[in-house]
Amino acid sequence: MNPTLIFCFETNFGDKPMASSTNKQRPAHVPEENVYTSPHWLMIAAYAVSAVALFMLIKSAG
Repeated sequence: MNPTLIFCFETNFGDKPMASSTNKQRPAHVPEENVYTSPHWLMIAAYAVSAVALFMLIKSAG
């Protein structure tokens, strides 16, 4: 197996999540309500709107 691929696998998949409070502390200039540990509802809405828009574009083209 390629050593570069092994290094990439070990570093990318063996780390803790970035949003974990045990990993690092929140900077003083970042309000606590701006720290998200799960997907924000607006991201889910944006993906849903994008999927509907793509569906409508494909349906109107065909």
